[in-house]
Amino acid sequence: MLIAASLFLGPSEAPARAPASSRITASADRIAVVDGDTLRVGEHVVRLAGIAAPARGSVCHGDGTAELDCGNAAANAMSALVRGQAVSCTIGGHDGQGRPVGTCFAGGTSIGTALVRDGWVHAEAADLLDSESEARTAGRGIWHRGS
Repeated sequence: MLIAASLFLGPSEAPARAPASSRITASADRIAVVDGDTLRVGEHVVRLAGIAAPARGSVCHGDGTAELDCGNAAANAMSALVRGQAVSCTIGGHDGQGRPVGTCFAGGTSIGTALVRDGWVHAEAADLLDSESEARTAGRGIWHRGS
């Protein structure tokens, strides 16, 4: 019984779970890209709301013929958006893995919206579907002609 109690009372090395509705911010030196739709913001791993990035290793054709790892390309696009920028996220809930899900901004730009507009991720939110359609039509990012 004492051992069981210590499991609940002992200190945890896990990052604190962000409240379902909160704001998370971090300076540029505390931001890391996990993948094309996930950031580490300070000690929190945040999944961007309303988008889905291709998995690393997913293949598309960047110039119409050469194969491109679309997942890495999406992560690189996010890296370019957040490089040197503080990031601020408004958390609206958690995903099935317990990660905070939110809308994040870098330098006043919505990261998710920019990634959809530039064609690096799929839109899941209704308000981003037109931007994905425009990126597809224009052949931007993963929608490059021949992809």
